[in-house]
Amino acid sequence: MYRIKSSLEYPDPVFDIGLTTAYEISIQASPDGFSFCIANPINYHILFIKEYCFVEKLAIDDIAQLFSEINYWDDLLRLPYKRTKLMYSSQQVTLVPDSLFSAQKAQELLNSLYMPSAYSENVVVNHIKTLDIWSVSSIPTPIYSTLNNHQPTATIYNSVVPICERMVSESFTGGQTQIIVNKNGTWIDLFITENGRLTLHNQYNYLNHTDMCYFVANAVDQLSIDADKLIIRLIGDIDQQSEEIPLLKKYFPNVVLEKNHSIFHGKVIDRIPLHRYINLMNLHLCV
Repeated sequence: MYRIKSSLEYPDPVFDIGLTTAYEISIQASPDGFSFCIANPINYHILFIKEYCFVEKLAIDDIAQLFSEINYWDDLLRLPYKRTKLMYSSQQVTLVPDSLFSAQKAQELLNSLYMPSAYSENVVVNHIKTLDIWSVSSIPTPIYSTLNNHQPTATIYNSVVPICERMVSESFTGGQTQIIVNKNGTWIDLFITENGRLTLHNQYNYLNHTDMCYFVANAVDQLSIDADKLIIRLIGDIDQQSEEIPLLKKYFPNVVLEKNHSIFHGKVIDRIPLHRYINLMNLHLCV
């Protein structure tokens, strides 16, 4: 698997490979990598996290093949689990209020928003009850078929769903005005929440470290948000050494890498960069 740049794993000493039928597994697949998290659903003890990072700019067929190889060669992915949840990080996603949603028009909606793909696609819809909205997204069929073949019992989500369900609503923000930025390999997802409601979600292609600050500042300006009272929470492919953070802090005083581990616990939590894996962990809590 020469297209894998690196891999990391974080096991808990109490993880028992013989008890996987009592555990849940959450999986995140994206054009840039593949990761999974095993947890005890009774007490939300995180037992194992593993991440594969890919080389850059793989074609869709190569990504699908790599997903297949990982699922075949990684023994933990071939074991039975109590429940399996899988999310794909797609740039073809939109959020629709309950009152406007129609499952029959989901494909038509995506067609109106995005350029046609060179590949056929499978549409995935997820209801986000905490915000009374639906996520409508697509996955290239070669990738969807591969993931579905290897994980046939998995419930499939888009990667925006755990953020909306577990980070945006008032119970997780206290009604404060916050911006949540999820940095993927080549794009960012930007969410703005005010008074416990989602007021903006958008995606932006990402070329260099100045882009994040520009897109955040533009959203703040357009919505007339008080920058001094704003909290910016960063998750995903970013760390303390990233150039984006000092640039954001130059204009916004309250910029943090996500540290709230929600209801999860265990020795794995103490070892991981939490902001990098919080969305993968929160997938366990999606309904």
